[in-house]
Amino acid sequence: MLPGPVQEALQQSLVDFEGQGISLLSLSHRSERFDALMHSVQTRLRSLLEISDEYEILLCGFGASLHFSAIPLNFLNEEGVAIYEMSGYWSDRAADEAEHFGRIWRFQAPLNVSDAARQQGMEVREQMLGPELPAYVHYCSNETIDGVSWPTLPDQWYGEFPCPVIADMSSDILSRPIHLDAHAMVYASAQKNLGITGLSLALIRKDMLGQARSQTPRLLNYEVLADTHSIPNTPPVFPIFALEQTLIWIEKEGGIAAMYARARQRSDLLYSFIDASELYMNEVPQLLRSLLNVPFALRQPGLTDPFLAGAEERGLLQLQGHRSRGGVRASLYNAMPIEGVIRLTEWMREFEQQHG
Repeated sequence: MLPGPVQEALQQSLVDFEGQGISLLSLSHRSERFDALMHSVQTRLRSLLEISDEYEILLCGFGASLHFSAIPLNFLNEEGVAIYEMSGYWSDRAADEAEHFGRIWRFQAPLNVSDAARQQGMEVREQMLGPELPAYVHYCSNETIDGVSWPTLPDQWYGEFPCPVIADMSSDILSRPIHLDAHAMVYASAQKNLGITGLSLALIRKDMLGQARSQTPRLLNYEVLADTHSIPNTPPVFPIFALEQTLIWIEKEGGIAAMYARARQRSDLLYSFIDASELYMNEVPQLLRSLLNVPFALRQPGLTDPFLAGAEERGLLQLQGHRSRGGVRASLYNAMPIEGVIRLTEWMREFEQQHG
């Protein structure tokens, strides 16, 4: 969901971009105005996410899934090994792609265990790897399909096992504070909280660049992207403008602190209703529940389709669960107002009264 002001800015830009008499779609990426647009995006990102000069900000003309291949090509040599923490669908997909390029260790992410168990898990990792340090550790901070989120990010417990930490933050970037300095790389697709599809963001510590394999395609080489200031070829101008307008909206709404407070308010309301219900259920442990993606099921599965049909009649759209999971899923990204969750719970209450 896009914020209203962002939709309006995009609409106007298609007809007449800033009074120039041309559409934004006709704007040259070699123009001074596009240079100003790129500078604006970079400046706003550094301010909102508190990005130090030690990091490159890359705007990539491809989605987050292509980073699944680019990361091992850039950071994993043929003799090395990388750790992938398994927490759900997307971390599994990332590991599947990385296996095409080198040795991968998959570990079940210790999301909901005691400090002692986490320490034991680290010892197991060390025993399996021996003296060899992994090239990097990869994790997905918020699993959109499984509705699982890391309550304590791995950078906080990998301290005594020094290696670069890489995070896929496609769905929760700009929705909560992050400890960027503990990461070697953070990347995210744009269509959740950064605007529209056709673009992804990569924040990479500069000392990580220059390791790409010789066979790495030029457009997947992060050093090339950094050296060309994210313009190794014609960039996606329209999604970059959508990103700028989204960042402006977040600034005006109070920044990441405000986005985080709203995320908690929205998810607390929906989880509280589900937990008190006799018809709906969410099986994710409370400590691991995502603030942004709330999957739930009806205890009578045959009622799922009528529930979704009734929701659509009431203007509550795109609530179908992922095709691999079924059920229902409410995605509550930054632009979703609390009124949307209120209307959803009102329909859930009405449906439960009809069928409970």
